[in-house]
Amino acid sequence: MRKFSLAAFFLAIAFIILSGCGKRDELTVSAAVSLHDPLIIIGDHFQKKFPGIHLTFNFGASGSLSRQIENGAPVDVFISAAEIPMRKLVQSGLIRPETEKVLLTNSLVLVSPADGKRLEGFNDLSSSSVGKIAIGEVRSVPVGYYAKEALQKLGLWNRLEGKMVYSKNALQVKSYVESGLVDAGIVYASDVKQSSHILIGPEIPTELHSPIRYPIGMVNGTGKPEIATRFMEFLTGESAKAIFSAHGFGIVE
Repeated sequence: MRKFSLAAFFLAIAFIILSGCGKRDELTVSAAVSLHDPLIIIGDHFQKKFPGIHLTFNFGASGSLSRQIENGAPVDVFISAAEIPMRKLVQSGLIRPETEKVLLTNSLVLVSPADGKRLEGFNDLSSSSVGKIAIGEVRSVPVGYYAKEALQKLGLWNRLEGKMVYSKNALQVKSYVESGLVDAGIVYASDVKQSSHILIGPEIPTELHSPIRYPIGMVNGTGKPEIATRFMEFLTGESAKAIFSAHGFGIVE
């Protein structure tokens, strides 16, 4: 009995040692949900190049993600779909200011369900055939307040506000249009570049809304600054840029 106990003891010690040898560094990245598809691909490439690092992505609306960081969520890197959420975190000391930079750009397009009618312009949104229009929640979802800015500048917001169906993030806007729950939507061009279930209408002129920029920054409370820096640098490499570009994002050199 004593011999068995000693054997079990040493076996347990060996297991702990071997488990420790296989341990990988964890890096948590909170990112705008509109970046989901390219970041999953880029993340796979990164982990193949650096097998000792495990990436965990937390996707959501930029406003919601910034509030999570304000409330102490364990995040190492933040990528926002707008500059306002990032700017607030920098000003409050939660993002290291020297690490913040604009990574990508984007644009807006009018879309409709694949079995519907292609939108030719903003006037189509006022027609009786368009009963519901999906946009992001204007207080926390950047694609929503970009859309509102454009419609306000065109003098259409008050007329169309009653048709709005608000979504919790950019990809939900796309989902509402694809499923036919709404007759139209305003989404990022990157969200629909590879979609076969949506009719893509005209791009919204950039002068109608604030510049759509995706800033990235390192969270001040991270305990892994070297790993975070390595990942942020990887996102500006040629491989990552090609993937972002293929998904419809503009590259900031």
